[in-house]
Amino acid sequence: MEWQEHNKIIFPKGFHGQAGIIFGVDKYPELPETKLWKRTIYIPENGVIITSTKEEDMVNQIKVSFADNSYVDYTDFDWNANFEIDCITSDSQIKSWLFKIGEEENSIVKSTMTELCDKIAGNEALSFYKTENSIIWTDTKGKYLWLQDKGLNSLPKGLGKLDIYKAILTGNNFTEIPRQILEISSLQDLVFAGNPISEFPCDLQKLKRLKGISFANTKIKEINCDLSQLDSLEDFDIVSS
Repeated sequence: MEWQEHNKIIFPKGFHGQAGIIFGVDKYPELPETKLWKRTIYIPENGVIITSTKEEDMVNQIKVSFADNSYVDYTDFDWNANFEIDCITSDSQIKSWLFKIGEEENSIVKSTMTELCDKIAGNEALSFYKTENSIIWTDTKGKYLWLQDKGLNSLPKGLGKLDIYKAILTGNNFTEIPRQILEISSLQDLVFAGNPISEFPCDLQKLKRLKGISFANTKIKEINCDLSQLDSLEDFDIVSS
């Protein structure tokens, strides 16, 4: 009767926003066993479950409800069963199921995943998953970081150790420049187009070798800092949509 197996995801009463189950992290509790074709999973108030259970051990079928059995409007519900964050400074990867009820956005699940990458770097945690496709690429100019359309809103620590000339962060959910990017002293090109950032980051002057920046299709309407501090800058794209 495998066709009947499913995961019953129960949200706190009146829950709105994002929630998630983060899989495959060593020494965290396993999810409940399946009973009568159903695995019942209660989402906590903070919206985050971290488990050592692996994603591939889950049936890819869910039903959702609130704790008080009130109706969940499926037109108001979203489920991303393939959200991943690469830890960048190691070959580890964090996998999750990401849920959203309503239009409200928050970063708690993604931020928790990033924090787990930091713990892995400090040998305080272990993920059972490894990055399958490299996010550090190489072209004729050298190495670059490719994180386009990853749904990210935070980055792990330690990026200052990367020897890359370019970072591509196009099409994510960053509302500001991650401070970790400002630690990459070798950076010459920053592509930050298609992010919901609204204020131009004057801290870019910390990147003394920066030659090109792109903030096209962002929410930036004006620049309130002295661009003369970016004396190495050659190319500047800030065209809005």
